[in-house]
Amino acid sequence: MFDTGTMALPLRSQPPPAPAPPGDVADRRALARALGERIRPLVPAVERRLEVGGPLAPLVDGGLARGSTVTIEGIGATSMALALAAALSSGRWCVVVGLRELAPVGVLESGIDPARCAFVEVGDGDRVVEVIAALVVAIDVVVVDARLPVRPAEVRRLGARVRERGGVVVVVHPDGGHVGASWTGDVVMTVRAGAWSGPGRGDGHLRSRSMVVDVTGRGRAARSRRRELSLPG
Repeated sequence: MFDTGTMALPLRSQPPPAPAPPGDVADRRALARALGERIRPLVPAVERRLEVGGPLAPLVDGGLARGSTVTIEGIGATSMALALAAALSSGRWCVVVGLRELAPVGVLESGIDPARCAFVEVGDGDRVVEVIAALVVAIDVVVVDARLPVRPAEVRRLGARVRERGGVVVVVHPDGGHVGASWTGDVVMTVRAGAWSGPGRGDGHLRSRSMVVDVTGRGRAARSRRRELSLPG
């Protein structure tokens, strides 16, 4: 007959694992160190800065922190934004999002390397934020049209991604318009009306533009200052 009671079985003791050869241990330790280097947090973007030289140097003493958002508005804001992008993108890629009325010759005259500059037209659809978010991950300098439909919550998420990746976003409103409250700038530049030089009495070409720029912001840029600049036309 079958016994329906419980029956204890003797457990077989497992032999201890054999120690790994010394070479395997060293290889594993090296692999662990390599993985640790790869997953180690990056140096915070605010601790790294992009140098800004030339006539724009007085505007951002010590350069511009990586991960920053710069907003530019006022008369001549587009010229100012292109000049800043040229100063920041030396040897780097720059992408302009929107700004349909921007003439390519203006980009060339600003000093931006045409071989490292791209224009992206996103329209007014729902993919605007998605496109900008993808660009700030891969591109160091992204110039964004302030008229694009971006909500405050989306701006906050974009700002977090910019700080994480260490690029710089320049938000500009052309034609003297005001950058809306949706965009919060770490550095805020307001361009005042300036004067053109170059044309004579009915002849000549616009060669340069003098302007007054007020700068304020947060952190190191919190101290307000005003500078007069002369930029190429």
